[in-house]
Amino acid sequence: MKHVTENTDEILGVSPTSSPRRSMRISIFWGLILALILGPYVFYRVSSGPSRIRIVEVSEQSSPRDFDGTLKVVAWNIAHGRGVADSNWVGDAEQKAKRVMEIAQLIRKLEADVVVLNEVDFAATWSGHFNQAAGIAEAAGFPFFARQANLDFGFLFGRFQFGNVVLSRYPITQARALDLPPYREWEDWLVGRKRGVLCTVAIGKSRSVSIAGLHLEHRSEACRVESVRYLQEELAQLDGPLILLGDLNTTPRNSPQSRETADGYNAFDLLNASIGLQSAPLQILNADQLTFPAWAPVRAIDWILYRTKFFKLVEHEVVPTQLSDHRPVVATFRSIEPSRPDNN
Repeated sequence: MKHVTENTDEILGVSPTSSPRRSMRISIFWGLILALILGPYVFYRVSSGPSRIRIVEVSEQSSPRDFDGTLKVVAWNIAHGRGVADSNWVGDAEQKAKRVMEIAQLIRKLEADVVVLNEVDFAATWSGHFNQAAGIAEAAGFPFFARQANLDFGFLFGRFQFGNVVLSRYPITQARALDLPPYREWEDWLVGRKRGVLCTVAIGKSRSVSIAGLHLEHRSEACRVESVRYLQEELAQLDGPLILLGDLNTTPRNSPQSRETADGYNAFDLLNASIGLQSAPLQILNADQLTFPAWAPVRAIDWILYRTKFFKLVEHEVVPTQLSDHRPVVATFRSIEPSRPDNN
């Protein structure tokens, strides 16, 4: 019986010496494909740290406003310009850009001095890579803004960089990120996480106010409580005027749809009681003070808190609009001089 040894390379017409070369070519081919897929992602993630915070002075804008003793502020989650849609992929870039300009016009009409915006796209595929921060600042007439990225990642055919923005009619002299605890560590590593931005705004030659713009995690009251404990340590170091604004995703106990952790903590109450802060309003008294969802609000999760030692609340309102799934919150403060201890 004749024994036949089959040689696969011979059957395929490939000599034994060319087989390693073929394997190398295949490895190089797939290596290039992998580099094309992962290369941009790695680049965006590595560069996300240095680009996380930026102060911008808008050209050809009005000069800084003279401080008259009052400060009007706004907190608004603009939902990437998607309006009341559930997904950021709903609607095209042109529709979103038009809506963002409508948001800018409403902000202009409010005549605010400082505005904190959440969920603002700096470069996002779903909004046509329109820099919404710069667009709103220019259209609403703000000479200064600070932008702080929360999520920042991308691929060969997609880019997603968005976060919080502070618009100001007064110079922003300093800005830094508030590194809130992540909901999941691996999410933070892969795409980023919700953070805050702390700005110093110069409202006079020798006067300044600290503005903290926040967007707390929406999936866990425990994570929000952990974030508040971090903020207590960070903000306690500031002994001057402080206003905290943003989408806190939490609401006081005994308010509609409030949450508590398993051990009984409520993130809003913990924040409201810390470092001399008080909310505007102090409590939810009627449905007009609810902020989410915009078309039929059932919760108040967008807030403005302030140090009563330095500010007196003059006016507060929630603006009914469906340009976003959140309604904007507006507060006007009168600056007051803190009482000084009697040396007698």
